Amino acid sequence: MEILVFGNPLVSEDTAAVEVGNLLKMMGYKVTFSDDPFEIVGKGRGYVILDTVHGIDRVIIVDVNSIETDKHYSVHGIDLGTVIRICQQMNEQVPLIIGIPTNADPEEVIEDVI
Repeated sequence: MEILVFGNPLVSEDTAAVEVGNLLKMMGYKVTFSDDPFEIVGKGRGYVILDTVHGIDRVIIVDVNSIETDKHYSVHGIDLGTVIRICQQMNEQVPLIIGIPTNADPEEVIEDVI
């Protein structure tokens, strides 16, 4: 199982998943860090996505149908939610998404992730 981690280590509200991903990598898991949501295309169920989720207080499995998407008028700046919708319309399987709370302590939530 491979893990694809989304997040921005330069934005404090978006680092939780990156920090958990770093721990997983140190534990020997195959972890890739990305800021390109199109990386999920063609991955199917062989991947797990880790992403920071605002408004939650524990690690969750994200319901892909509940992800909000932004309105786009070009392909620049397309978000993960939009790419998931595209994958669904193409009848592609969407990877499992694990949501990490914004204020999560990586050491405390790592067991919930694995």
